[in-house]
Amino acid sequence: MTKRTSPLRIALLALLVFAVGVAGVLAGSGIRAFLGRGSPEAMVRAATRSLLKEGQAFPDVSIAAGDPDVLHTATLCRGEGGVFLFLDLECPPCVDMSRKWQDAIDRNVIPDRQVLGITNHAADIADDFRAQNALTFRIGEDTGRVFHHDHRVQRFPLEVVVDASGRIRSTSYDSRGAVDPGRLAELLAN
Repeated sequence: MTKRTSPLRIALLALLVFAVGVAGVLAGSGIRAFLGRGSPEAMVRAATRSLLKEGQAFPDVSIAAGDPDVLHTATLCRGEGGVFLFLDLECPPCVDMSRKWQDAIDRNVIPDRQVLGITNHAADIADDFRAQNALTFRIGEDTGRVFHHDHRVQRFPLEVVVDASGRIRSTSYDSRGAVDPGRLAELLAN
């Protein structure tokens, strides 16, 4: 003889399962709201956001820019400001970012000496990337991965505009759109 479950017990069990599900959804939403992050993608973006912040002095890091050239980022743009592009040379948005700034150079918005690409790739890979994309600005190698380790530059591309005094004025991960000459001149000024 099999024991039958009453309709009341089935309804109570269904109600309990529903209540536990709703509580789980609300708890997950509450945790995301508490963390202020939203979607999992937004949480990853926030976790990989660089420590380079507006108002800070741009760090002095040695960048290998071809044998025997070594550039020091703190002195590179002193007096006129500049743009640092952090690039993973294998990512399509990095190609877009590079072309965006090359277009600004070609339109005489900024001279190529004021734009520096920084990558973790070896110099020969950077040279190939420059040639393939007809870039006139330098791309140097952060040989010690100082920006990656010390400044959490781990998401690419990252553009950092530094003013004439060496302070960070703007950071952006946006590789689209043209460079606004007026806005750039304002950011580069002291």
